[in-house]
Amino acid sequence: MNVSIHFSLKKMFAALIPCAGMMISLLGAAPPLSAQRVPLSPESVVKDVDLFPYESILSSPDGKWVAYQAGDPSKPMRTDYVGQRFTKSGYPMLATALASSVWVSEVATGKSIEMSSPTGSSWFPNWSPDGRYLAFFSDRGGQAALWIWDRQTQQTKQVSEAFVHSSWWRERPLWSADGKTILCKILPEGMSLEDVLKLAPGYQGGGPKAQPAELPGPTVHVYAFHPGENQAKAGKPGNSDQLEGAAYFDSFYLSDLARIEVSTGKVERLLRKIRPMSYAYSPDQSNIVVLNVEGMVPHTQQLAYTLKVYGMADKSTRDMAKGFFDANNLTTRVTWSPDSMHLAYSDSGKTAERACYVVDVKTGEKLKASTQIPTPDFSWGPPIWDKTGKWIYLVDGQMGHLWEVSSDGKHTREVVKLPGVVLKDLAVEEAAGTYWSPDDGKTLYVRAHDDVSKKDGIYAVRVQTGEWEKVHEGDEAIGMREMGSLVGTSQGPGTLVYSSESASHPEDVWSLDLKSRKVTQISNLNPQYNAASLGKVRLIDFISLMGERLHAVLLLPGDYHEGERYPLIVWMYGGDYGSDKGNRFAFAWGSAFNPQMWASRGYAVLYPDVPLHPGTPVDDLVSAVIPAVNKAVELGIADADRMAVMGQSFGGYNTLSLLTRTTIFKAAVATSAAPTDLFHGYTCFESGLAACVGYYEEGQGGMKGTPWEFKERYISNSPFFFLERVKTPLMIQRGANDRISIESGNLFNALRSLGKDVEFLEYEHEDHVVQQPVNLVDFWNRRIEWINRYLTPKDPTNAPKSPQ
Repeated sequence: MNVSIHFSLKKMFAALIPCAGMMISLLGAAPPLSAQRVPLSPESVVKDVDLFPYESILSSPDGKWVAYQAGDPSKPMRTDYVGQRFTKSGYPMLATALASSVWVSEVATGKSIEMSSPTGSSWFPNWSPDGRYLAFFSDRGGQAALWIWDRQTQQTKQVSEAFVHSSWWRERPLWSADGKTILCKILPEGMSLEDVLKLAPGYQGGGPKAQPAELPGPTVHVYAFHPGENQAKAGKPGNSDQLEGAAYFDSFYLSDLARIEVSTGKVERLLRKIRPMSYAYSPDQSNIVVLNVEGMVPHTQQLAYTLKVYGMADKSTRDMAKGFFDANNLTTRVTWSPDSMHLAYSDSGKTAERACYVVDVKTGEKLKASTQIPTPDFSWGPPIWDKTGKWIYLVDGQMGHLWEVSSDGKHTREVVKLPGVVLKDLAVEEAAGTYWSPDDGKTLYVRAHDDVSKKDGIYAVRVQTGEWEKVHEGDEAIGMREMGSLVGTSQGPGTLVYSSESASHPEDVWSLDLKSRKVTQISNLNPQYNAASLGKVRLIDFISLMGERLHAVLLLPGDYHEGERYPLIVWMYGGDYGSDKGNRFAFAWGSAFNPQMWASRGYAVLYPDVPLHPGTPVDDLVSAVIPAVNKAVELGIADADRMAVMGQSFGGYNTLSLLTRTTIFKAAVATSAAPTDLFHGYTCFESGLAACVGYYEEGQGGMKGTPWEFKERYISNSPFFFLERVKTPLMIQRGANDRISIESGNLFNALRSLGKDVEFLEYEHEDHVVQQPVNLVDFWNRRIEWINRYLTPKDPTNAPKSPQ
């Protein structure tokens, strides 16, 4: 945005916001009480069981059972130090401290079995070739190890004592074709988990250690940058030849890839001290491909990887290709051709190499298969083959296209055009890397999203002709995974299994009979919501101050009556299109932020679309949020005298930003907020790494350059410099082990110095999202009391327990 437009927008905001406040104040009215209201208790939401969002549901080979992974709220976990990503037993914690369990469900009956144990988690299930056994990882025995479940006896047993080191997702245990061995990642030989974790700069784990009376030597850490020397090595900024963070990625991924014999537990290490993010056997099992992370490209948020191929016969390893992808999009990028002769992979990074490639495994020759596809975006998942190996299918989930390209790159065709909807997903045979079809490849199935109605649907597509038929549609969100939303089984003429959720129904596993079109719920993971007064959603349209036609989802109170006005909670996250989350339970934000907690207490909750543009995130927030709020008031739903605003992480930063531009809110809550001083954020220092530079120059921070290039831009988008304008009482929250919100204490001190109404909650042993049940209950009670204090609800059922 150029300077003249930027300043003219500021003047427009100054003129419009007071007017919006005046308009709202004339429309306010108090709602009557409802004798039927049944508010959710904080104790109920901490029981949420959520399907693991980064792995697909897996069908057994005979199609009679499905396996999946879900959270296990019965086992509280905690973080013990900043940056912790594994428990002491080796369970991968990702960004949260949430235990998990493997479940299996019978498709025909819905009978469900949880691989539960008194202690520990279970994760990453995979069926044996004959479907009798289910392999999975578990730390129930005190350390992460390989286990199997016997479908006939319904008993579990540990296969080996080897310490499994699965670190993220797409790292399932892989069976050999004969079912005798299982491929998985284990700790490097001779290293403990502590040894691996200590490779990370600034590692603080391991617990307190006795300090010697006299230091054995200097304890200095030296970080240096010598311009002539470093520039000679790195070239211009962003050069992918000079990668950063190798030691950091070692602490996450460094492992040996091993084959474990199921009957004896014997371990054979195939590849040593590599960093695999995913791995896969070739269909003939003569080779293994490994996607090995190499590091991060400086000044970007792009990860670099190498595709390595390991030969089972000669035990050789060859580097076949290199690629890039965004650090927040870690889906598998590589698949084998059905004849095991080629690899297809997609490069989704913001680089010149962004494309789909095919590599000849024998010769190493590489060709670009997607040459004829305009502006490709393959962030959904890997290339998918047909069963002949002649054709590759690529989903562009952003633009809604399904492309067919020949493996030699000479032919390209858009398979289907679905009017009025955006194609998002494709039913796949995940293990084979091919699309799933019940009729020998003639028909494939896709998930599509209607951007107007926000409904999800499932469509049958004739591959050769592009003819299509809608087989299911509903006010629901189907799958919503980066890949693998639809799972085909061989039940009868064909059955699709998928996860589904809506605003008032938590996510569960469902099946769709393709002949009868009957939809059946298989699992019932969250019965605690059955009796609560859950709200329903309504879509509203509005025009931003910049003239954009946008939408918002409005969650109505559980006892909503047309014509009555209700207190309003505004939930926001810059860059997110809230209206697309209307059919996701809890707006996809989980138990810590479930908006139904407010709806069941008589509040309406607004989640607007907030598109962001380069360099103007704060202006963009005001441009979208204020008109969305005005629309909710204009419709006679929101009470202008009782409105609050909230956000988490980047949304916490957004909340602070908005409070420096408007006074229409009576209360606010900013949780785990990203830095409000962008200069401080840009220069964040993590054990020698400039960890946040790429975030602001190329990523979500949105500055598109350095503070020295765009000094005024950094200042105008740093709410810290405008805190004197804040008039709204603010609650700030963070987990003590969260790197992202480390500035929150500074923010509290600044507001306190300015005499502002502010409260700061800091939870020990928590990271970016509050997870421990006792803390989550406390946090909910304190938020409810805070909002009630300033929005003065008339209904006593809103009152929480008094926090201790």
